[in-house]
Amino acid sequence: MEKEILDINDISELIGRSPKAIRIAMSRNQEGITVPPSTKIGSRRVWMRQVVVHWCDSIVAKTLEEHKQRKVTKTERFVTFCFKWFQFDTLERTKFKQIFPQKEFLQAVLAIK
Repeated sequence: MEKEILDINDISELIGRSPKAIRIAMSRNQEGITVPPSTKIGSRRVWMRQVVVHWCDSIVAKTLEEHKQRKVTKTERFVTFCFKWFQFDTLERTKFKQIFPQKEFLQAVLAIK
């Protein structure tokens, strides 16, 4: 049976951060942002398992949403182009150079999605 009330060592294992890093984040008022929200029972700082699971789910959902809305930068397009360029054989490179003269080459690279 899983514990419903977790201490700092349990939380550090769950979220993959050291107890010291969790304490530092809490001292910087980042509770609920970079570490799950906690509760104080007496002089002990504890976390409710249900709250931690909900916090983790919300972080994952937020990250996925940000990833979906993220726009591709020109640098990323260029890197993608370079990766594809080195996969081309010599004939494909020659055809590409014939289609795009020198001046338009960089514009074509930046337009690749």
